[in-house]
Amino acid sequence: MRKSDELEVELAFSLEERQKRRKKLHPEEIKNVCAMSMYDRYAYFVKRICFNEEVWALFDDAGLQSFLFNEKWCIPFWSHDEIGSTVLHVEHLSENLRNPKFVPIPIDDWINEILWEDMRPDNVHLFIQPVPNNDSRIVSVDDFLEDFVAEYAYFLIDFEGFDENDSEGTRQKWLHHSVVKAMQNNPKGKLP
Repeated sequence: MRKSDELEVELAFSLEERQKRRKKLHPEEIKNVCAMSMYDRYAYFVKRICFNEEVWALFDDAGLQSFLFNEKWCIPFWSHDEIGSTVLHVEHLSENLRNPKFVPIPIDDWINEILWEDMRPDNVHLFIQPVPNNDSRIVSVDDFLEDFVAEYAYFLIDFEGFDENDSEGTRQKWLHHSVVKAMQNNPKGKLP
């Protein structure tokens, strides 16, 4: 059994649908996310990947990027490539990269193939949403999956605005309730 099946993570959107849903972030949203504390950015990350059904990882000619940080091997992940690309201007993070690119990974494949099969056995940690001039949350695979599953279950089952006949409408209501309203205390007080 795949770990995503055990966790009851099912994608609602095909690759084509996810590609259509990808939107450029407003520059103020990128700025606000970069200014958040590591804990707020972590919560934003978890909520956004539930909504988008994909996570962004940094690859270069050598493959998926990892590095040693605070004596732990870590792999950075972002909720959007535009947030991730902010770190490409940080010299100590990007000096050895050759042809860096951000690649979207469906959350079910990410859980099964990267987190569960590759990272967990080797005790590699997630480095969540690193941005320039700010600390980022480092979390184990098990701890992350516990947080993710709690949010994902709320997203799919417990959200009081859930309407199984209107999947997209429910997703938009949930996003507004869980991400936009929750961001009221960000540096600008709101997302654009």
